[in-house]
Amino acid sequence: MSTDAATTEIDVRPLDDPAVAPTPEDVVDTNETSSADVPLSDLIPRHPLVPVFCIGLPLLALATFGLERQTVIAVIACVVLTVLAAIDIEHRILPNRIVLPATAVLLALQLLLFPGDALQWLLAGLAAAAFLAAPLIFRRDAMGMGDIKLAVLLGTIVGWNVFGAIVVGCFAIVPIALWMRVRQGSIKGATLPFGPFLAFGTLVILFTS
Repeated sequence: MSTDAATTEIDVRPLDDPAVAPTPEDVVDTNETSSADVPLSDLIPRHPLVPVFCIGLPLLALATFGLERQTVIAVIACVVLTVLAAIDIEHRILPNRIVLPATAVLLALQLLLFPGDALQWLLAGLAAAAFLAAPLIFRRDAMGMGDIKLAVLLGTIVGWNVFGAIVVGCFAIVPIALWMRVRQGSIKGATLPFGPFLAFGTLVILFTS
């Protein structure tokens, strides 16, 4: 039985303040406790905006791509990434019970609908996962396994453009961190889950590439 991996939390505190200098435990949630025994219904996000995005983004995909093969991939990706991002925000976890089946389904569809790009669908996600896993060589808590597995899914969705998605996701963290600082006056102890930003970057690339 597969278990659900903890995801990376980005520390958004100022690094030049010794009083709030992050420790490894602050920067990354290293809790690897499995949620495999938790009913999936308990992980499904309850925020009212989730169904709005789950309906709105697929409609945007239909309007953007029309009745094309790409629309099938885009609609599924929009729903899956919205749900995963919301779960990561609420529970700081990316369930294998969603990530792995979604990866398998989207990979099968990409190979069926776009067989000429088979190498891209097979290798891009693995390359992105290896890229995110590289920091683990130097520090074992540098990246959550949930985000590494998510990278495989993202590569299946946008192919080699997944690296652009990672860049967009990283830049997207900055305004959110600044907004948190302005709103709260202090961001001491604040962290952000990385998964939603990876999902956001992928959706940006999906709709613009």
